[in-house]
Amino acid sequence: KSVSGTMINKFVPYVLDDQTGEPTTTQGAYYKSMVSSINHAKKNLEANGYEIGEILLVWCQGESEGVYLGNENQYAITYEESITSNVEKTKWYKKQFHSIVEQLKADVGLSTAFIIRIGHRLSDNATNLPIIIAQNELGREVDNIVLVSTIFAGAKSFIKEDGSVRNLMRDNSHYYPEGYLRAGLEAGVNAGIYINSNKQVKPILLEYHTLVN
Repeated sequence: KSVSGTMINKFVPYVLDDQTGEPTTTQGAYYKSMVSSINHAKKNLEANGYEIGEILLVWCQGESEGVYLGNENQYAITYEESITSNVEKTKWYKKQFHSIVEQLKADVGLSTAFIIRIGHRLSDNATNLPIIIAQNELGREVDNIVLVSTIFAGAKSFIKEDGSVRNLMRDNSHYYPEGYLRAGLEAGVNAGIYINSNKQVKPILLEYHTLVN
């Protein structure tokens, strides 16, 4: 599922109450679409003689929270507009991501969620910090959540194999194809390390550092 400029509140299993932030009994449209796509893929694979091994999620999202959490806007529910401290933002994001992972475990048999961590966005990098911290902590604290790429943190001054420096950002909000390619490659390698270690070795977790400036 790919949706541009979307907060995590659109992906949660059940629509959040606008005033309390708690889940309602109405299933979220984006979540329903995710489940439908997974089940469709499983059905097609099995119909063609494939045996389903593990269901894996790759997640690359969170910049919208950096921009919109704590502000009155068209993307956040009213409850989210009151979430202004970095600690609150980190806690909120972790709670919503947990709800997605746990429900996918129940609904489609998800075994592992891989996170491609967000990085530089717009002119104020600090707005992304609580979400970056949330994604770091999710990778550390939860057995079936694994951080597999942190390359976006250094995208504006990426050091290539020959020692030269390249800006992988096309503008303040998007990356050049090479940036996405390198993030995908790093994620694939680290996901492979995790799976091939029988889920005993998590890739190294890098902190948000000066490369974003």
